Amino acid sequence: LQALPSAFSGNTFSGNSSEAIALNGATLSSDFTLPNPGLPYVVLSSIAVSPTGPSIVPTLTIEPGTVLRFAPGTGLSIGGTFPAVLLVPGTPTHPITFTSSSAAPAPGNWNGLTLWNTTPTTRLEHCVIEYGGADWTDAGLTLASSAPTIRRCTIRRSDGFGILWWNGDGTVTENTITENVYGILVNFTQ
Repeated sequence: LQALPSAFSGNTFSGNSSEAIALNGATLSSDFTLPNPGLPYVVLSSIAVSPTGPSIVPTLTIEPGTVLRFAPGTGLSIGGTFPAVLLVPGTPTHPITFTSSSAAPAPGNWNGLTLWNTTPTTRLEHCVIEYGGADWTDAGLTLASSAPTIRRCTIRRSDGFGILWWNGDGTVTENTITENVYGILVNFTQ
């Protein structure tokens, strides 16, 4: 996955078994914008944003109103050995949603969103993260060695923790964290 077709707009979808765009995941190592096509994406395999070296800091931008429905065992991870950036600029009327692809969603249906190593420019605003926590973190949103701004988001119905905060910095403010086993778990490491 490096780019969607440039003519990927103005289409009409009807009569399909699933009114969605299936998205096979990949590792993105350069800047990428995921457009809002007006119907959800179903993520069939995990997406990672991970640079190939220290001189490149790739950015994944997700357009307002986009809905990503994740299949079991899949998730979205940002960064790794080298940092990456995630921009989720949702609005009050067009939030960005990360959720389960299940017809009957339940906590732990998908792995969740993991920010492994991000720069302070990473921002999640007006988003919904729900039904995550299937992987080892048990969390809808994992922050590890990251310094993002998470603002005015709803993080709910995770298998364990709404947010797992592990050895990072950043700002988590004005969010609604609800219907998880624990709202936030902070792991301090020295």
